[in-house]
Amino acid sequence: MRKQPPSIWVTRSAPYDLLTAQRLRGMSFHVITVPLLEVRQLPCEKALARPEMLAFISVHGVRHHPFDSEWADVPVLAVGDTTAAAVRRSGYLEGRSAGGAVADLQTLALRSATSGSRVIHFGALEPAGDFAGYLSRRGFDAMHVPVYETEPCVEGADLLLAGNSGVDGVLVHSPKAGRLACQLDRKDLLERHGSVLVGSLRGRASPFPFHQRLDRTTADRAIVAEKPGRLFQHPEAAASGHFVAEASGGVRY
Repeated sequence: MRKQPPSIWVTRSAPYDLLTAQRLRGMSFHVITVPLLEVRQLPCEKALARPEMLAFISVHGVRHHPFDSEWADVPVLAVGDTTAAAVRRSGYLEGRSAGGAVADLQTLALRSATSGSRVIHFGALEPAGDFAGYLSRRGFDAMHVPVYETEPCVEGADLLLAGNSGVDGVLVHSPKAGRLACQLDRKDLLERHGSVLVGSLRGRASPFPFHQRLDRTTADRAIVAEKPGRLFQHPEAAASGHFVAEASGGVRY
């Protein structure tokens, strides 16, 4: 009898959940895409002076920010390769990838511009990290401009958990989605949908607030993914039926 491939619930927001799903299907997983967060564009009404550098920590920031063709030659830094590719597709001449982690993006920014340079970070209304603040404290004229927000959308998750067919693993990309997952029926999730495993990109001390809410027996089995995408190098973790988190210091890539 042929063994069924393990099923993975991808909670990443649309449409980028499809990218994650494609990668997992390429690893022979059965994938269910049910986002826990919905992304909504915000108006960017503030008149912005031309910066010396732009920064993006998520593809959503690229997608929802107001592109100005007169800024096409402004150097742009992106947290990871996927975001950098989105930057170039949007019309910028340069989109440099920091390799996947917010700490790497901060380091790249310090190397790429001099103190006092004007830097604009287009991102979420409630950013999980303080990229602009980090640069400001080091002498940059840095500004965070919110261009999107995320709102919970748990109806699909409720239907999924209420169904008869379980999932073997749950993939989470942000602390906010992780907190929502923790608000679901935990007993149901554990008993019918596998055990819980949390990974972070910062190291073994998870930056996720929801990590502390997990019971001790599951938290002790945490795996660490130090860079975005590294989690996919641990198929055995997902295949064994675990709740997996992938994020960079709480910021999506």
